[in-house]
Amino acid sequence: MFRIALRDTREHWVRFAMSILAVLLATAFVSATFSFTNMLGESIAKISDSTATGDIYVRGTEAEGEPSSFGPPQREPVPLELQEQIDAVDGVAASAPTLFGTAILVGPDGRAVANGNAPTFAGVLSEDLNDFEVLEGRVPETTGEIALESATYELSGYAVGDTAPVTIGDTHTFDATIVGTVDSEWSLMGATFLFISEETGLAAFAPTGVVQTFAVALEDGAESDSVIRALEAQLGDGVEVVSGEQVREESQSATAEAMGFIETFMLVFAFIAFFVGSFLIANTFAMLVRQRQREFALLRALGASPGQVLGSLMAQAGIIGVFGSLFGIGTGVLLVIGAQQIFESMGTPLEGTPWLPPARAALVMGVAVVFTIVASLLPARQAAGTAPVEAMRPEDPKPEKTTVVRGIISALMAVAGLACVWMAVDRTEALLLGLGAALVLLGMLGLGPLIVPPLLGVLAIPFRALRPIGTLARGNVLRTPRRTSATAAALTIGMTFVSAAAVLAASATASTRSIIDNQMSADFYVGSQRGATPLGLGQQLEQLDTVSGVTPAFIGAVRSLEPEGNLSVSAMSPEGYEEMLNVPVVEGEPLRSADELLISQTASDSSGIGPGTSLTFAVPGGEDVTMEVVGVTNDQFMFSELYAFTEGFERLVPEQTRAVIFFLVNSTGDPDATRADLEEAVADLPILNVLDKDELAEQTVGLISTMMNVLYALLGLSLVIAVLSIINTLAMAVMERTREIGLMRAVGLGGGQLVGMIMIESVLTALFGTIMGMLIGVGLGATLPSILQDLGLTDLVIPWEALLVILAGTVVVGVIAALWPAWRALRQPVLEAVASE
Repeated sequence: MFRIALRDTREHWVRFAMSILAVLLATAFVSATFSFTNMLGESIAKISDSTATGDIYVRGTEAEGEPSSFGPPQREPVPLELQEQIDAVDGVAASAPTLFGTAILVGPDGRAVANGNAPTFAGVLSEDLNDFEVLEGRVPETTGEIALESATYELSGYAVGDTAPVTIGDTHTFDATIVGTVDSEWSLMGATFLFISEETGLAAFAPTGVVQTFAVALEDGAESDSVIRALEAQLGDGVEVVSGEQVREESQSATAEAMGFIETFMLVFAFIAFFVGSFLIANTFAMLVRQRQREFALLRALGASPGQVLGSLMAQAGIIGVFGSLFGIGTGVLLVIGAQQIFESMGTPLEGTPWLPPARAALVMGVAVVFTIVASLLPARQAAGTAPVEAMRPEDPKPEKTTVVRGIISALMAVAGLACVWMAVDRTEALLLGLGAALVLLGMLGLGPLIVPPLLGVLAIPFRALRPIGTLARGNVLRTPRRTSATAAALTIGMTFVSAAAVLAASATASTRSIIDNQMSADFYVGSQRGATPLGLGQQLEQLDTVSGVTPAFIGAVRSLEPEGNLSVSAMSPEGYEEMLNVPVVEGEPLRSADELLISQTASDSSGIGPGTSLTFAVPGGEDVTMEVVGVTNDQFMFSELYAFTEGFERLVPEQTRAVIFFLVNSTGDPDATRADLEEAVADLPILNVLDKDELAEQTVGLISTMMNVLYALLGLSLVIAVLSIINTLAMAVMERTREIGLMRAVGLGGGQLVGMIMIESVLTALFGTIMGMLIGVGLGATLPSILQDLGLTDLVIPWEALLVILAGTVVVGVIAALWPAWRALRQPVLEAVASE
């Protein structure tokens, strides 16, 4: 039977071409995801290895508790005075504080030197701890000097000896002399890098005399474990001494966790593609079973058992899965090679090889084969269960009909899904919403054959004027409602996600504009999308005659002792809260003193902390501080867990870990003059933008649009497979209706009319799938503001215009999908078609 399956697949490979292509596309997506995330992980791991080159590290003890939304658990800072004690330990060749952070390098054209949106970093080189080569000039020795990493040097347009405006950290801005160019071991995936003197590094990254870590180099022959024990004995409690290997492993572990999230996110869309493709495969085998009933009957009459017939079809499905996955893995490698070239052209080379590891390749192939076999199982069982005599009849023995049991089960699933969605909205539970959405979608797909007659009957009304082809096309799609529903199912699934995403995008856009309009009362926003803003800029802005007020917005992380945990905290001056940014209080009282805090609605709900709760915080390098929560806010502008006045914030957060995220500025009365002065003030900081409320909204909406475009691109694969499903079904229907088409041609149906009939069938099928998907997707999307209100989704907007454009595009897709099947139908000689069986 395997030989029969292999021979039939080889002789009728065109029947399976679309199925193989569907498997290929889904497998290519999975393969590319695995390869790309692996390369990205290796690249980030190399960054960790190249920037953490010490043999041993001395660092502060880790704060206990869960990470905050602002970052990982804090560590106690390490005093710079410890360096003398570290150097005094036997076996230590040298030590150096880790002075590393963000920077801004302004190019000759007045723009920030950067590879796209890649960051710029500054660090201090150590001859004992870093492997580097000075290509020209020398390394920085004093304040006012910098050296550029070789790739950054080429990108900058500067020469050794030139002067360049730079900002090191958040506050240290000066005109630096470029004294050299360096080829270092540091690899930063396209990030620009400049080197500074230790004096500059201490001023920028350790202004209060504390650092996060010390890197230690061992003397030749010294054993790491013994030196670690000696350092622990020398330094006592309050610090942690670990090997460099452990630090690098921790960094790589964090990288692997992040890559795992990205990989999982991508694989969700790969699963959607496989799921959509399974409908194409199932429909293909269902039609093949109908077309080959007499062949199966003959095999049964010759002694083949139902199991052998089933095995034959399973073998064909396995062959499709194997070939589709093989081609898909190869296609995935080509995609990653292309991505690698694109990243390299952008100055962000990826490490590693695009080839999929054998274990991953076997996994991908196995999943593809299993999906294909499972998708073909139901049609194969129907073929195996057909009685030989019944199947040998020349006419179709079993007209299509939808079973009552299937309808009842599908209806119950849809109702259960709606109940889950209702409870999810009531309880604000995203997981319950996901379960409800899945049940609703599956239930509606199951009810599809029952919905086909009424819905397509309405959709076909405009085509009645195109007689006779409109009437014929309508009859063809209504004659086989299960096939029509199954063909459109792939498009229904894809359009469900696209429609829900469209509602999400429109709602997020409207919510963003509403939040900025309602909360921001300042005239201008000065900030950057690429990190913190220099604190010293505030004093410069306050001196402008056209400015009546300036308020910096701070953010940092704090460690709460009672109750235990790590929290993000934002802060502004009292005048800032009163005049420039409205932080709405939904419970309790607003801030009145530096000893008080507000807590976000989300943090309050998850922790139980509310008005009247006293929180005690451990302050690195200082005494514990107790503050009282006086109110709950639903702020959507700064997205912090705690809110304080600047005075209270400074008591909680050490200077070296504070960050200014933006400035809010009020004008004296002439906005145009104020804007001109502000833009002149930040001219040396090209990463900063001066925006009014409308411009800030447009910038934020642009970020949302970019993210949604990525989402649409990921969903595009499922839509491509859905279109393939329509093409495949129409092509096989043409083969199945060869005699019917021949008879219609013989009695006068023209070639143009035949093409028109097939196109109308395709358009009706595509419209059915699109409308079904839109109804489900818009309905589910309408629940998202209730679920995601804590993330700032406050407004519900249905993008009717966009949905109408998609609907119109569906007609075009339907016409395009019909071209190949119509061409095949036209090629059939009339007499041969009439004589066929």
